[in-house]
Amino acid sequence: MENIDFSGKVEHILTYDRQYPVAAYEFLNTAVKYTIDRIADAAPRRHIGARELLDGMVAYACEAYGPLAAEVLDSWRVYTAQDVGNMVYNLVREKLFSTNENDSPQDFELAYDLRARLLAPFRQEPEAAVPKAPIIA
Repeated sequence: MENIDFSGKVEHILTYDRQYPVAAYEFLNTAVKYTIDRIADAAPRRHIGARELLDGMVAYACEAYGPLAAEVLDSWRVYTAQDVGNMVYNLVREKLFSTNENDSPQDFELAYDLRARLLAPFRQEPEAAVPKAPIIA
């Protein structure tokens, strides 16, 4: 029943905000659960902030999509932390996510290079410019 309710509410979101597809909301929902599970070992169930959610979402995207994580999010038009915040607050408006009294959409207006963080785990470090064997001329 939870999935039907989630799907129905996301379909309702799309009647007033068509910026992100259903798949992006489904991903975000799973990423939130992933983040909560990830921090559960360190602390009892608690509220997660914008930066913590973004970090968890990046970790989940990299685990789920590997080197294609940035391209997958790009295909959903999720380019910035503000995009994630827009989706979060759409889900809050539909009572699928909750906030506390200190939360606001402006929490997602931070210097957070989403694309760079999605690509970072898969970047190869350049090898030293020193030859491995001596060159004899």
